[in-house]
Amino acid sequence: IQEELAPPSQKPLGWLAVCGFSVGKSALTTALEFPAERAMVQMQGDQNTDFSKACKKIWYQEGATGFYRGWMPAYLRTLLKTGYQWSWIATLQNTSIARNLDAMDPSKNLKNAFIGVGIACLDTAVLAPIEKAKVQAILNADMSAIDGTSSRRAFKNWIRSNPYQGSSPFFAEQLLGWMLFLMGQNEGQLQAKRYFGEEYASIYKPALGLLLGGAETGVVLPFSNIRTQMILNGRSWTGRKLAQSIQKLGPRGLYYGWKPALLKSAIAGVCDIYLIGHLDPPSQEELM
Repeated sequence: IQEELAPPSQKPLGWLAVCGFSVGKSALTTALEFPAERAMVQMQGDQNTDFSKACKKIWYQEGATGFYRGWMPAYLRTLLKTGYQWSWIATLQNTSIARNLDAMDPSKNLKNAFIGVGIACLDTAVLAPIEKAKVQAILNADMSAIDGTSSRRAFKNWIRSNPYQGSSPFFAEQLLGWMLFLMGQNEGQLQAKRYFGEEYASIYKPALGLLLGGAETGVVLPFSNIRTQMILNGRSWTGRKLAQSIQKLGPRGLYYGWKPALLKSAIAGVCDIYLIGHLDPPSQEELM
């Protein structure tokens, strides 16, 4: 992130454009990436390492619509995140801390790290309960599926089951994911532009998205597995319980669902890197 965002008043369509951008991008990314996310959570819940087996289970038990079970919390998560994240980034950019970090580090990586921490905090406060509802909807854990037929009962059970359960590993996911994205896209695009030129941006931006998506999977998936097990466990974990669970899962268990997770992250990375550069507000150039 190299330049400051223009104040909202300087945007020609203001909040109307923000809402349009949020609704459109959220619908597209959810439609593209959610089937992979559905399979990933299913594999985590079943502690299954076979991607094709998980897909066959969903297909034979629920049909094609089963790949979109739990999509509503996922869409709401993406919609909220897309709607607030850019204004929150702009707010963080204009703080005295960000300006001081700019002076210390002209490459902007320190400032990007600071912004990543700020976004992760807000994401956890707003989105952690929605993420828990998504996992419960997919795995039918301690509540009925959120499918519209039993929404009142599902909502009551969700409230009673501590909506912020699993928020600590969720914070780790968001923190590492955002810092990797912000710092990776900043350095990656600077280096790619230096070596290939702006005329090849349509090629290296999606490629960068794929690389960052793969790196994100390796970094955050263990926390996603821990969070799913915490939700299935139905209780908050002490540090000792968390350590015991990690030891029980082992290296292999921490990466349940890595194939669909890699696919989901790649799709999300391409959307974040490529679509932001072609849709307003704000454009990728304004964020760099």
